[in-house]
Amino acid sequence: MDPRDPDVALVCAMGHEWGPNEERGVFKTTDAGQTWTKVLYIDQDTGCSDLDIDLSNPRNVYAGMWTFRRRPWRFDDGGKETALYLSRDGGDSWKKVTTTPDEPMARIGIGVAQSRPNIVYLITEYPTAGTLLRSEDYGETWETISHDKNLNFRPFYYSDVFVDPSDHNTLYTLSGGLSKSTDGGRTVQRIGRGVHGDHQAFWIDPWDGERVLSGSDGGMQVSYDGGANFHIFRNFSLAQYYHVFVDDRDPYWVCGGLQDNGTFRGPSEVWENGGIKNLHWQEIGFGDGFDASPDPEDSTRGYAMSQGGNLFRWDLRTGVFQMIRPNAPKADDGSDKAPRRFGDDHGS
Repeated sequence: MDPRDPDVALVCAMGHEWGPNEERGVFKTTDAGQTWTKVLYIDQDTGCSDLDIDLSNPRNVYAGMWTFRRRPWRFDDGGKETALYLSRDGGDSWKKVTTTPDEPMARIGIGVAQSRPNIVYLITEYPTAGTLLRSEDYGETWETISHDKNLNFRPFYYSDVFVDPSDHNTLYTLSGGLSKSTDGGRTVQRIGRGVHGDHQAFWIDPWDGERVLSGSDGGMQVSYDGGANFHIFRNFSLAQYYHVFVDDRDPYWVCGGLQDNGTFRGPSEVWENGGIKNLHWQEIGFGDGFDASPDPEDSTRGYAMSQGGNLFRWDLRTGVFQMIRPNAPKADDGSDKAPRRFGDDHGS
């Protein structure tokens, strides 16, 4: 948003992940969202992955444009029209900037150092997942300062960098882990080891850089010492169920897989004061929980799934959790590279 005019805003639109479409790029409104103008558009396959603005001079805008396509069997990521674009008139016109001599970049994340807005950070995947670049001239020229893969684990999924508004040399990068640098990205340390991984959102208090909020697959956390320690909020639920199943008891019990937080089962109601509490729920699986199906004859046992094709059987009475995923047969040379995973000799 333009800090001088609340009616002016820019939106970064990634677009349709499964196919081509024209609703991609950067859009601008000057009438508080009543109408929008597409101000940066490349093609039907290239969307905007990140956008940031110089708050002291909102005419300086930075946009990462990313060519990508998600398919059921693979992901096409980066290269082609992926590049950084600058605007010096608040997003009305744009120019492409060369960040590296040869830039088959992937998803781009951008962070402006608001205390010294001539300094801008960019994170991407070139040639490694944790490529971090820095500009000291408002994005005109760039220096690569890090190739630490830990900064950007699974770059197609993350590629996020946030700069402390009160310190141009302090920045955070989000990925499976949370990392922090206090020297402009040249050295980095891992923080947030006591909280759930897969960090998706981050906010730095513009008046107190030591106070940060982090949103991950495990909920929301707050730190008052720049990420050295985090308090995890546990008084509200942010759980996401993939699938829900119920058994035949009365009252019935609910079970299902939670996004990256295991598989659980719990009662639909309880006959006691205070209603359903955390203590009423039981974990019946681990990992990125998907389907969970109780045995129709005995709901204290059943089957569940997690990522990677894992399938297991659980029994709460005995405490047994047994993996039952079908394994691929060994190849003739003894390796794991079998010609097929399922089927008989005829390949059916």
